[in-house]
Amino acid sequence: MNVQIEESWKAHLQPEFEKDYFRTLTDFVRDEYGKYAIYPPGKLIFNAFNLCPFDKVKVVIIGQDPYHGPGQAHGLCFSVNHGVPFRDAHGIVGQLVLLCLDKHISLDELPLDEYQKISPAFEEDIYDAISMKTCVEKRNTIGAPGRDAMKKVIAINDTYLANLK
Repeated sequence: MNVQIEESWKAHLQPEFEKDYFRTLTDFVRDEYGKYAIYPPGKLIFNAFNLCPFDKVKVVIIGQDPYHGPGQAHGLCFSVNHGVPFRDAHGIVGQLVLLCLDKHISLDELPLDEYQKISPAFEEDIYDAISMKTCVEKRNTIGAPGRDAMKKVIAINDTYLANLK
């Protein structure tokens, strides 16, 4: 498989790229990109490798790029591109959390006008975005927290346990 990655990494990882598990993983990731909005863009999946050749690496910290909007994720964990108001978002969330703590309420109980006092960008859809149901149902793949995915996992485990008897 011809993976687009910096040459020094390719030399070390090429044997892995040829294994069945990697092909299966690649097919799965490609399929997920076709079904969902996934970040970073595919061309930036190996961005960290492309920015640091193998012989320059001193330590590797594996993490997850926690961003969920266009232009935020760029393949480097806990980093954003220039011009993305990431720190602004953190400040807004902090203000909202403090406000809710002071009022002894949860985010979903905070009236829209209170959200808008902190940032005029908030609209009615904020309640969908922060709803537990929306968060849980957002993804429905094996291992994800979606209800249907969990039913599949339970069924698989039930079958496995039944076969142990």
